[in-house]
Amino acid sequence: MTLYRADPKHGVAWVTGGSSGIGRSLARDLASQGYAVAVTALDDDPIDTLIVETAQMPGKVVSFPCDVTDEPRMARTVAAIEKDLGPIVLAIFNAGNYISTPGESLVVKDFRRSFEVNYFGIINGLVPVVEHMRVRARGHVVLVGSVTAYFGWPTTAA
Repeated sequence: MTLYRADPKHGVAWVTGGSSGIGRSLARDLASQGYAVAVTALDDDPIDTLIVETAQMPGKVVSFPCDVTDEPRMARTVAAIEKDLGPIVLAIFNAGNYISTPGESLVVKDFRRSFEVNYFGIINGLVPVVEHMRVRARGHVVLVGSVTAYFGWPTTAA
């Protein structure tokens, strides 16, 4: 297996959680490098201003709204991106959430929601996109993690 590094000439970059923060910055940076960038965010988290901000860049940003916790819809989103924009050569799984959960106030639904977004949200996109990449024999996957992977905070129980 050879090492592959995605290039805008080869296809599309896909960023989940691209409406704000790190994901928004990544999408803007990728558009400036010439990528067609598919941005996935929640339906109620529009990226209209990001599309306007990047309109004069070499690449472009296109919205593909989806909740990363919806497994069938994520598979349909991958298919729609590839149909509308081209092959996904760079997939950046950035969507995440933080639910403040002190150790003294544990609630199962907080853990469930945290895992649905932060873990299964990745898997729901990773499985279909890697299958497309495998068939093409190339692709680049990036997982964005939390600083809490290095050390815990008092309210990071979930």
